[in-house]
Amino acid sequence: MTRSIALTLFIFIAASFTASCGNDDHDHEHEHHDIVAIEIVDRGQTEMPTIATWTADSGWTGGLPEASLSADNPRISLGVRALCSHGDDLIQKNEDLEARYKLAEGAPGEIIDLDRNDVFHGDHVHIYGVSAGTTQVEFLVWHVDHADAVTEPIAITIID
Repeated sequence: MTRSIALTLFIFIAASFTASCGNDDHDHEHEHHDIVAIEIVDRGQTEMPTIATWTADSGWTGGLPEASLSADNPRISLGVRALCSHGDDLIQKNEDLEARYKLAEGAPGEIIDLDRNDVFHGDHVHIYGVSAGTTQVEFLVWHVDHADAVTEPIAITIID
């Protein structure tokens, strides 16, 4: 009977670890997360729908909303979900992960404000428009001092 309890306990612990996509508390500075998709959510809508999804195999599907310079606050608030192979959002499950973005290499830099100190908020980002036009950004899943995942560039448009 003791063996069956021990075996049951072992299976439960192993299943819990697997279901969490490797989310445990060992040396986080060297851990890399198994991110298979990044979803972008429009936080400007009540139901917060997924508007774009990126995978390494397929690239982007969907797109980002436009920001208007004539708005009181010309920004876009986007939720970012980093999904593991089990469908869990790793940013929500790991306090050491943060959603970030950067300007894509060669993209026009005068369209969005990259120097603000209030753009990264854990599970979401703010993109502030400063002039009309289109540029490209890459989303990152930031882990302590490096990116565990970086998307391909996606276009963002700022309108008057």
